[in-house]
Amino acid sequence: MTETYDFTQVVDLRGDNTRKWGDDATVLPMDLADMDFLVAPAIQKELLAKVQTGFYSYQTVPDQYFAAVTNWFKQRHGVTIPADWQIFASGIRPTVNAIIRELTQPGDKIIVQKPGYSMVALAATDRKLVQTDLVYDAEQLTYQLDDERLAQQLADPKVKLMILCNPHNPTGKVWTKDEITTIVQLCTENDVVLLSDEAHGDLTFNDGGYFSALAVPKALRSSVVAVVSPSKAFNLAALQAATVIVPDDQLRADVALALKNYALSEPNLLAVAGTIAAYQAGAAWLDQLLVYLRANRQEVAHFLDHNIPTIKWVPTAGTTMMWLDISALNTDAEAFRSFLIKEVGLKVTAGNTFGANQFIRLAIGCPQATLDEGLRRLQRGVVRFLQQRRTNKWASLLS
Repeated sequence: MTETYDFTQVVDLRGDNTRKWGDDATVLPMDLADMDFLVAPAIQKELLAKVQTGFYSYQTVPDQYFAAVTNWFKQRHGVTIPADWQIFASGIRPTVNAIIRELTQPGDKIIVQKPGYSMVALAATDRKLVQTDLVYDAEQLTYQLDDERLAQQLADPKVKLMILCNPHNPTGKVWTKDEITTIVQLCTENDVVLLSDEAHGDLTFNDGGYFSALAVPKALRSSVVAVVSPSKAFNLAALQAATVIVPDDQLRADVALALKNYALSEPNLLAVAGTIAAYQAGAAWLDQLLVYLRANRQEVAHFLDHNIPTIKWVPTAGTTMMWLDISALNTDAEAFRSFLIKEVGLKVTAGNTFGANQFIRLAIGCPQATLDEGLRRLQRGVVRFLQQRRTNKWASLLS
């Protein structure tokens, strides 16, 4: 009989050194991708057992780790990933940074999406970022890839690397098989390495799941470097555990050297145990989590439709965040974010962070009670924002 997991428990993490919650009891944080759920019991059990040994020595990565990754992706996503394609890495963000530094040189160009995750800009300070805009249809509330524009950009010989978030952060777009195949093919034809960050791959709400860049035909895989991790789906971000998967032998050697040079190839005490436990014993927990998150998504969509119609959800199928179009408020997202914090104590992520100043990102990986409170605060914030605007307008006319 399958165990039933509880996702309704509200835990106060203020004062616990968590980046998301901090110490301010007046602010409800719904900005970061951390989830507010207790980690799966099977993972807690293995981590506790590791700590209770009383030995905190240097760690190695056993064959069991790579087998767990292989089995998970075969069973969950239908993708075959041999153990010898895999390299352990200490966290996704430092890994992306190391790969950028190793595979490109100062002055080289790197293609990223707009909107896109800002960590790339922080890592590529002396490289030139080339933005390939996702085409937004404000009527249909959809994003599409501009294939022709991307092909032109990749043809530039100074472009050495393309970074893709799959599924996409911040929009939540789950790339289709055709889109991923097109991207990989264009990269291969132009001798550009595709670095595919697939940390959100287990958090999808469509029927087919996500299509990994590793699932393209064999002839196209030579350009692919994929980074996967249980950190997002299993709420294990602080374990700093990731797996870099590289089918091509020479490219894998280059990536392995980068990780070694940046001291990212050795695990901390809990990284291996947590990853193995997640992939070997976490499937049932994750299945129930996805059901709970789907209900949260539906609640947000219903609430916006009936209570805040000026804000529109872009209905994509991935991640624990929801990408909200606030263009009808006719304001800058960062200004609106600051207003929400000051007036109603709600913290969201401004789209300015991702190059999209008419959007906000709302994290919904939380108990329903927390979500309900967040939505009420958002509603109050919008009402006060519009009231203040009308007051300022009349004051201006009367002055």
